[in-house]
Amino acid sequence: MRLSPARFPILLASISLIAAACGAGSDDSSDAASGSVTTGPSTTEASAPPDGPTTSAASGSASQEDPEDAGDLALTVADGYTATAIGQGIKPDLELAPDGTPGIAFLAEDIMGTIGYASAGSGWSTETVAEGYFYGPIGLAYTPDGQPQIAYHDHQDTSFQQDKGDLTVASGGDAGWAIEALASEGHDGWDSTIVIGPDGVLRAAGIDPQQFDRTPGVEYYELQDGAWQVTEIGSGPIAYEFNVSLAVDPDGNPALSYFDNNNQDLKYAYRQDGTWTIETVDSDGDVGRYSSLAFDSSGNPHISYLRIDGAADATVRYANNAGSGWSATDVDTLADLETGFTGARRVTAIAVDADQAPRIVYSDRSVVKVATQGGGGWDTSTILTAGELPLGQLVSFRLGSDGTVHLAVFEVTSTNPLSGNIAYITNG
Repeated sequence: MRLSPARFPILLASISLIAAACGAGSDDSSDAASGSVTTGPSTTEASAPPDGPTTSAASGSASQEDPEDAGDLALTVADGYTATAIGQGIKPDLELAPDGTPGIAFLAEDIMGTIGYASAGSGWSTETVAEGYFYGPIGLAYTPDGQPQIAYHDHQDTSFQQDKGDLTVASGGDAGWAIEALASEGHDGWDSTIVIGPDGVLRAAGIDPQQFDRTPGVEYYELQDGAWQVTEIGSGPIAYEFNVSLAVDPDGNPALSYFDNNNQDLKYAYRQDGTWTIETVDSDGDVGRYSSLAFDSSGNPHISYLRIDGAADATVRYANNAGSGWSATDVDTLADLETGFTGARRVTAIAVDADQAPRIVYSDRSVVKVATQGGGGWDTSTILTAGELPLGQLVSFRLGSDGTVHLAVFEVTSTNPLSGNIAYITNG
């Protein structure tokens, strides 16, 4: 039996409550406001914070202001893994630079919030990229020459303004951070994600949400000849709290996975020869939230996601298409999931290893686990367990070229505003 969409998320009644929910770090809120139809892309420039970034470095522990403020992590990792406290923040996104070095983008989600960036070398160093009224999740990618690119939603005001708010990209370089709002009509760019494909083209995706009476839903952004082009992929109205995942196949074709909250289905959209096509991957129940998309070297898509089974229970699912249509299987279950204001966004994360086998990492408030596909099904094991602080139910996962696991998660230290401790986990 399908659950009614009205049960998930809570609808708020006024723009003032929208500002309170978004500005205070509230997560999966749904809000009612008016909007208009996107008329086409345009690009504007914004400057970096006047004081520039601040940087602090320490071996094993760092934060945006003072490395000593990071504190001890409450979580416990399994044998073979190590955990490093990166600093204070939430909703981290981890990516590997071309040389294999991990980096993490994260934020403080508040009316006066920050975007942070941490990079690993002999130790971790962190810096403040931007200050403002931001909202996550966010995305991190690296150019072929190793320059970080961070995508995030910027409200562009200290209060909620429906005619403002864009997906914004901060580009790192030797001279500091250059910040550009990828402006299009609407209050868009929610659930921002960014990738750079094998062709070196910078691509991003976000949601222009139906909570603000917007109809475009999922939007795709591509940097062409120095200008960003914004495309509505044809999803129709989509809520902003269920995540969108972006990947590029070996031929440079972009693709997206997302949850169609109106039908409670998992959708897959891909572009080929300039045309977007949308397919239903799974429609068995309330299925498709918090998906993650990856390609193998043959260009076959692999997706991890959830089926909601109860108030706190969910089944981790896996779908792939090897050329003969989509097939989907159950992987494992989660029993301590929380949706709502402080709820999950990127519960699952998938990568394909050198043997072309999928590996899925997934989390609820209590545990982070990994599943590897074997000949007889899925082998699962626990990577970490929560201590006295609940986990943020968001996991960012990459596999190194040698098979090393790289993870970023956060512990929740406060729910109003949502704040926490960023942790980097590895078995390298």
